[in-house]
Amino acid sequence: MEKCKLRNPRGEQTGVTVYRNGMLFRDMGGAMMDFDTSTGDNFVIVQKGSPVLQYKRTILGG
Repeated sequence: MEKCKLRNPRGEQTGVTVYRNGMLFRDMGGAMMDFDTSTGDNFVIVQKGSPVLQYKRTILGG
């Protein structure tokens, strides 16, 4: 396992929802976020309350 650390792409005051491999993973907030990852995981990070299906995903290098 590896730890992913990233700056909140929506800003410190806005919560985000993290999806892992197409499934709801967790809601997070704050300026910096971190979570464990595994080889092969795909993550989508959206503004809290936004359905992941509204975002088109392109996986590069696959």
